[in-house]
Amino acid sequence: MNGLTAYKCLECGHYTISRRDGNKCAKCDGPIAPMGHATNADASKALQVNVSIKDTDLFKKMLQIFSALIDDERTPDWAKEKIQRHVLNAVNK
Repeated sequence: MNGLTAYKCLECGHYTISRRDGNKCAKCDGPIAPMGHATNADASKALQVNVSIKDTDLFKKMLQIFSALIDDERTPDWAKEKIQRHVLNAVNK
């Protein structure tokens, strides 16, 4: 998985991972920029990710739990905000 670059949409915040330079969001067709502190000059740098199927399944389960907590009206707003903040901080590292 060499040559992949992660881009974040400047309008909706959706992430797109592509082998070629991105110019539009895959979700809303808005403008995108390389993720994190990268600049367009860094877009040619490779992104290498090594995961196992076990990691992927665990990640999916975690997302399901977080989504259920955020969607549950019994979950306090402060808890929903904390979950979203921690997930976004982990993604942006």
